[in-house]
Amino acid sequence: MRKRTLLISLLTLMVCSFAPAHATLREGLRKQKEVDIWFHYEDNSFELKAVRRKVSATAPARAAIQALLAGPTPDEEKLGFGGLANPKDLVIGTLSVRRGTARVNFVVPPSWIGWPGDIAPARFKEEVKRTLQQLPNVKRVIVSVNGDANFEL
Repeated sequence: MRKRTLLISLLTLMVCSFAPAHATLREGLRKQKEVDIWFHYEDNSFELKAVRRKVSATAPARAAIQALLAGPTPDEEKLGFGGLANPKDLVIGTLSVRRGTARVNFVVPPSWIGWPGDIAPARFKEEVKRTLQQLPNVKRVIVSVNGDANFEL
């Protein structure tokens, strides 16, 4: 009987101590912040403009880059904002922020047809940099595709 009471007490203590942590985690996932997502504008070769989006405050760098990859909304496209030609082919492989430097490596499949035009890689890299450098803990951004930081050359 004592073992059973001890086991029930221990389980109750574990459940009670886990519940607040779980609630805090859920609450953190719901918190959002507004950030600028940078897209090219009106087919200009290098003009970039930002749109405001709400993203997760828990992991804003990843959420902001996912919003960039998702591209402009249909309403934003009507206003002249443009996204990537084949966004489904480009995914975040790794993303980290350490000592003020954000490193993001995008992964593309072997069947990827490449960038749509000569300026597209440099423009994409600049969109990523501007999108991440607005975050207070990011001062420098290193962008790579399949591990290659010189992908536009």
